[in-house]
Amino acid sequence: MLLTSASAMALDVPAINGHITDPQHELSATELEAIQTKLTKIQDETHIDVAGRLSQATEADATTLGRAAYRKWNIGHDWDNGVFFMMPAT
Repeated sequence: MLLTSASAMALDVPAINGHITDPQHELSATELEAIQTKLTKIQDETHIDVAGRLSQATEADATTLGRAAYRKWNIGHDWDNGVFFMMPAT
């Protein structure tokens, strides 16, 4: 896999951790639980696999890393339908 920059090479796709993966632990436990609960409800009601990731990647690297996470995490595999989102960690 070819990444777009040296900074992307330094960033790895972490193991999936529920519906939202926060490898830098930017969210509080309460925030993470609230997001997980909402995304579980969406997934259960729609049968669309929903997952997201918080990342400190640059905008230029976010697309490449997002695609890598989508593939590594098998988003949409269970129902042949999936949504992946990547949000900046602040």
